[in-house]
Amino acid sequence: IDALTTLLHRAAATGDLRPDVEPGKVARYLVGAFTGVHLLSEVLTSRRDVAERVEDMWEILLRSVVPEDKLSYFLQVSHTYAEREHATR
Repeated sequence: IDALTTLLHRAAATGDLRPDVEPGKVARYLVGAFTGVHLLSEVLTSRRDVAERVEDMWEILLRSVVPEDKLSYFLQVSHTYAEREHATR
C-alpha cells in the first residue's frame, strides 16, 4: 500500500490524478479491489476470466480518479494489457 501510495502521489504531481483524489485512499481501495477480483475469479472460473475482470476493475476505478482529458489513454493501456494477458492464457 505504501509503494502504491508513493506512485499515486507521483501521478498526482504530473496531473494524472484528479486534484480531489487522495492517493492513500485510492491505494487502499485498489489493493482491496485487486485482491477481491483475483479471489472471485479463482472461485468462480478458476481464473479463466481474470484478465477481463481486472480490466473491468480498472475501467471503473480509472473513471473515478483520472482527469477526463487523460482517461482515454489510461483505458487503452488497461485494455491492451488485458488483451495481452488473455492471449497468454
